[in-house]
Amino acid sequence: MDSWQALALGILQGITEFLPVSSSGHLVLAETWFGLEVQELLSFDVVVHAGTLCALVIYFRKDLWGMFLQGIGKPFSDLSISCHHLLLALIVATLPVVLIAPFAKGSLETVFRGEAIVVGFLGLTACLLATAELLGRYRKNTWLSLRTALVMGLFQILSLAPGVSRSGSTIVGGMIMGLSREKAARFSFLMAVPAILGAVVFLLKDILEQGSEGVGFEVLVVGFVSSAVVSAGAIHFMLKFLQRRSLWVFVAYLLALVSVWLLGS
Repeated sequence: MDSWQALALGILQGITEFLPVSSSGHLVLAETWFGLEVQELLSFDVVVHAGTLCALVIYFRKDLWGMFLQGIGKPFSDLSISCHHLLLALIVATLPVVLIAPFAKGSLETVFRGEAIVVGFLGLTACLLATAELLGRYRKNTWLSLRTALVMGLFQILSLAPGVSRSGSTIVGGMIMGLSREKAARFSFLMAVPAILGAVVFLLKDILEQGSEGVGFEVLVVGFVSSAVVSAGAIHFMLKFLQRRSLWVFVAYLLALVSVWLLGS
């Protein structure tokens, strides 16, 4: 892997982690196109996910600070809940993937890493987003309940399969339960903090167990910086975008991507 490939993959990770189009699916397609080996990418995947995590922590630093250090009774107006309720909601939302991931993630990524299957899951993501738009408009909740958090956590399990968007599936869960697009996205991004931290731990575990081919320090730095910078921009863009726009544009994009792959295969 050279620096230009690292830059491209870091940018791709940063954009697609928070846009509901599946970072894992896009990375599989890009890695196939670049002709890169999965074993070579283990250490690189750690740094681009760490870059994304860094962007999340910086962007939501006030929310995280309030939740952990000033949370008792403090109102959290963006989600119409208190900060200590937000902490409980994050725990509830994270439990399903914590319980399932250790048993399912490795086999899912092995069995479903084929390009055709990943493209199929990209199509499934498009269907999920369309379903949220069609059903979400009939249910309007103004606050994030623990039940809604649990449903979003259950939807997050779907993203263990490469090609199913983590942000997309969790936003869908929130919208089906009646949250607005922007509130569902905000909580989805907060859910990403423990989710991506867990992904980094799993990747480090894989490196220790399987080893990883050497990737140059410059390549790792380029991947980390590009992922962090672009992730911060993607978070801000999505929160602003969903205040006034729908998910249909992402449905159209994913269906177009699937169609292009089908025509070219």
